[in-house]
Amino acid sequence: MAAPALVTLPHFTVTDAWSLGSHIRTLVNTSFPDRGVSIRIVTASNQIIFSTVTSPGSSPDAETWLKRKINTVLRYGVSSWAVGESMRAAGLPGKKLSEKVPGVDDGEYAVHGGAVPVCVEGVYGVVAVVAVSGLKQEEDHQAAVDGLRWLKEQAGEEC
Repeated sequence: MAAPALVTLPHFTVTDAWSLGSHIRTLVNTSFPDRGVSIRIVTASNQIIFSTVTSPGSSPDAETWLKRKINTVLRYGVSSWAVGESMRAAGLPGKKLSEKVPGVDDGEYAVHGGAVPVCVEGVYGVVAVVAVSGLKQEEDHQAAVDGLRWLKEQAGEEC
């Protein structure tokens, strides 16, 4: 899987994670005020550095979706959306990773949009993952991407 990172940041700290997660929460609450959406940011070693739910109504199943989407990003280094899209481009249904990788545990990975890698200038690989779950997969994905673009702009850089 050789897709470029969507957004490369000049730095990423736990303070940045808090700002990013809080901003995504605000975006989601503004656009989807009655939807319970789960937002999580983890380091590449899977340490949770931000986690919240936007409002009551978030499904307990969102936890499973967050973990599966995050695992996909950590395995492939690209967004969970990009993995699904690459499968569909290859003529596969793009609903389960096992369509591409026979024997993989689909309970551990999701090829649905919503988890995006956090990449930092001068650092090889993914340093963290931003994950959103509770909306349509393209909306989950867009919320994470919009948040990362906002964070980059806050650092004084253009996307």
